[in-house]
Amino acid sequence: MKQFIKRSQNYRAIARVLDNYPNAFINKPEAEAAKNSFVTKSNEMVLQIGLLVSPISSIYQNRIDNRLKIADSLQNMINMGIMIANRRQDNTLLNTFKNFNTRIRNNSAPIVIEISRNVIVLLRENTTVATDLGLTAAAVTEFENQLTVFEQTLTDTQNNLDIRRNTNMEIKQLMQECSVILNLELDRFVKFNKIDFPTMHSNYIRLRRTKKRNGNSSMPADSDISGTVTNAVTGSPLQNAIINLVENGLSTETDADGYYLLDELESGNYTVSCHATGFAVPEAAQLRLGTSDSLSFNFALIPVVI
Repeated sequence: MKQFIKRSQNYRAIARVLDNYPNAFINKPEAEAAKNSFVTKSNEMVLQIGLLVSPISSIYQNRIDNRLKIADSLQNMINMGIMIANRRQDNTLLNTFKNFNTRIRNNSAPIVIEISRNVIVLLRENTTVATDLGLTAAAVTEFENQLTVFEQTLTDTQNNLDIRRNTNMEIKQLMQECSVILNLELDRFVKFNKIDFPTMHSNYIRLRRTKKRNGNSSMPADSDISGTVTNAVTGSPLQNAIINLVENGLSTETDADGYYLLDELESGNYTVSCHATGFAVPEAAQLRLGTSDSLSFNFALIPVVI
C-alpha cells in the first residue's frame, strides 16, 4: 500500500509538470495523447488506492467474532456429546466426540464446519438422552443457526478479500501501464524537447530519477515482481513478511494484505526469497524478467509448531 501511494504521488507530480507546459504539446497530437493517457491512468490509480484505505482487519473482524462464537458453542456441544456417550456406555460414540474435541484445536474453518455438522447429526440421533441432560432441541437449532451465519460470514469475507486482491492487481496493472508510457514515450518526448523547454525537462527529470544503492541516480527500469504471502494453513495474508531480491540486495515487507512489490527492475535472472517469524522458510523462487515485464509469485508459508 505504501509503495502504491508513493508511486501514485510521483505520477501525479509528473502529470502536474507536464500540464504546466501546454505549449510543448501544441500541434503534437500523439504526444498529447500519450500525456492524456498517462494522466487518466494515474488518476484511476488514485481512485483505486482509495478503495484500499480501510484496513484489511475490518474485513476479517466479523469472521473472527463469529469464529469465536462458533468455537465456544461447538465446545459446549462436544462436551454434551461426551456426557451422552458416557451415559449410554457407548465407547464408539465417546471416542468420536473425543476425536472431535482434539481436532477442533487450532484447526481451519472448513474442519470446524465439518465437525459442527457431524456433532449436530449425532446430538439429534440422541435427543432423548440429550434432553435428560438438559440440552433442548431449541439449543441444537440455535447452534445450527450460528453455524449457518458463520458459513455465510466466511463466504462474505472471501468475496471481500477477492475484491481487494483484484483492486490490488488493477492498481499494479495501471502502475505498469503508466511506467511503459513514461519509459517509451514521455521520457523520450521530454528529452527531445529539452532545448525548447529546459525547465520542463529539468523538473521532469528530477521526478523521474531514482537513487541506486551506490548513490548514483538513473532513469528507472520498468519491470517488476509482485505477489502475496499467506499462511498455508489458514489462507490468511501475512503482514511484515520479508521479501529479498538476492542479486541486488533489495528487500521489502508485505503489507496488511500480504502483498509485496519489487519494482523498477532491470531485465535478467532473479532469486526471490521470503521469511516470516513463526513460519518455515520456503524454497526461493528463481525468476527471469524480460524488458517491461511483470511477474507474479506467491508464497504460502507453513507455521512452525513449537
